[in-house]
Amino acid sequence: MENKDSGMLHERSYTSSDIREFVDKNAQKSSTPRCTNACTVEDVCPYSTLKLYYRNRNWTYVFDFPEDMYPSDAFILEQFRTTDYGYCVYRMDNDEPDHYVAPKQFKNGVTANFSMEAFISGHGRRAWLMRAMGDVVGDMQKFVHTDFRTGKQYEWYVHKGIKDYHGHGHCGGAWRLVKKWF
Repeated sequence: MENKDSGMLHERSYTSSDIREFVDKNAQKSSTPRCTNACTVEDVCPYSTLKLYYRNRNWTYVFDFPEDMYPSDAFILEQFRTTDYGYCVYRMDNDEPDHYVAPKQFKNGVTANFSMEAFISGHGRRAWLMRAMGDVVGDMQKFVHTDFRTGKQYEWYVHKGIKDYHGHGHCGGAWRLVKKWF
């Protein structure tokens, strides 16, 4: 959002992205179009839908579970058979970039950079706000402000005091955005 009073009008930007990894030519020869189709590499594939969503139960919030079926094995397996969540990441019609960068410069000289990376060990969003007298580093759960003058650090947790926070997408950000609209 642009704020005319603070000089934060956008002046210049550039974006760049590419799809290099998750393309058909990089798929294992013995892999199948869906992870659930007796794929011979499913057990060693780091992107196995069976491992991520079914066995480890990571990110099950992506499924629109009927109230009486949460978290139903049968419902998850049906999603693998009938939606994009069951496709091999290498063999599907992927249009999401592996890497995306978008540096911005504002009229008051402030610069910002947005970077999205597919291949990192930690999942979710990270934020770094850097200034001459301190910085703020956070992972959308906890933020830490370091004052460079004193060396003191101050921590705060974004979900503290937010009713019904747990399980909402984008670490609760989507929930808070919708709440503000209404």
